[in-house]
Amino acid sequence: MNKEFDVIIVGAGPGGSSSAYHLARAGLKVAIVDKSNFPRYKSCGGGIIARSNKYIPYDYSEVVQNYSCEALLADLTVNKEFLIEKEAPIVSMVMRDEFDHFMLKKAIEVGVVFLPEHKVTSIAKNEISLREGKNDFKLSAIYIIGADGAFGITTRVTEHYKLVTQIPALEIELKVSAEVFAKFSKTTRFDFGIVENGYGWVFPKREHLSIGVLSFTPNKFNLNALLDDYLKLLGINENNYKRHGFKIPILPQTNNFVYDNIFLIGDAAGFADPITLEGIGTSILSGKIAADAIIFAEHDVTVAKERYNALLETQLLKELRYASFLARMIYNYPRIRKLLFSHLGEVLCRQMTEIIIGNQTYSSLLTKPGNYLRLIKRLIY
Repeated sequence: MNKEFDVIIVGAGPGGSSSAYHLARAGLKVAIVDKSNFPRYKSCGGGIIARSNKYIPYDYSEVVQNYSCEALLADLTVNKEFLIEKEAPIVSMVMRDEFDHFMLKKAIEVGVVFLPEHKVTSIAKNEISLREGKNDFKLSAIYIIGADGAFGITTRVTEHYKLVTQIPALEIELKVSAEVFAKFSKTTRFDFGIVENGYGWVFPKREHLSIGVLSFTPNKFNLNALLDDYLKLLGINENNYKRHGFKIPILPQTNNFVYDNIFLIGDAAGFADPITLEGIGTSILSGKIAADAIIFAEHDVTVAKERYNALLETQLLKELRYASFLARMIYNYPRIRKLLFSHLGEVLCRQMTEIIIGNQTYSSLLTKPGNYLRLIKRLIY
């Protein structure tokens, strides 16, 4: 095996495979290394929102378990819920083991070298050390892309993890009776109020439900107890399931996501949407942006760094900052959220759905004068 590459990507999730795909198609020598073999289970709700489809350069319908054309948003504390229906899917439901493996195979098809079950033991400039079983060896590259998640070695080496906020979540994959499944099979559901500053969700897959809860306040709430309460609220009594805990990293307070020649993408960078906590689409997008910057700069790391940060600003970070503002209003100030649901619930839920499907942006929602005037008018009258 050739031990010299243009780019080595650490992590074979959607972000890493996205980056690898675009880089290899441009003629670069690319390797992906991952501690796991694929397919492998990944804790995640597994909902790909419609706006993310434009970032995926191929048809992935063969790994979609269910399409949801309905979104239900509710605030349990004010007893309000709103059902939004669309003709096209709002969310495509996948299992991450299948979806991630599918994207990885697409990257391999265009010439990417995949090294499974390889643990990265250290990273130095232009060189990474790997361990496969009892064997140690090194690979060299001009660029290293960190796509290994919130707690991977690339975030530890760069200490970027210190800048990221981690949102704890707990989920289950639950087989239910045919009667119960029919009740939830068409609708993506988000329930606010089950936890003071978080939400519960139900994502219908092909034959089971993905159900979970999350909180923006680590250690304040017992997620296990909250999940039990949520299941009771949903009228689900089955108890044959395994709980999976994980943390979702959200926007760090920085404008830099490159350390020497290490480019961070996806969860390693903290790019999950602060409102929905969806990270698949932003991982895929940031992977493509990193690839675009490297392809443009060729072997000039300084140019690639500047271009990556600049492209991130215009294509991703601006929207994430607006989303972060809205998230603070919804999750940190329950009174405001209750007021919004009570007086503007249907309008807000419809606009959020338009954002999810890509017909609107967070910036347009928060900056158009008409929206402010309508908000003020509805609150007053």
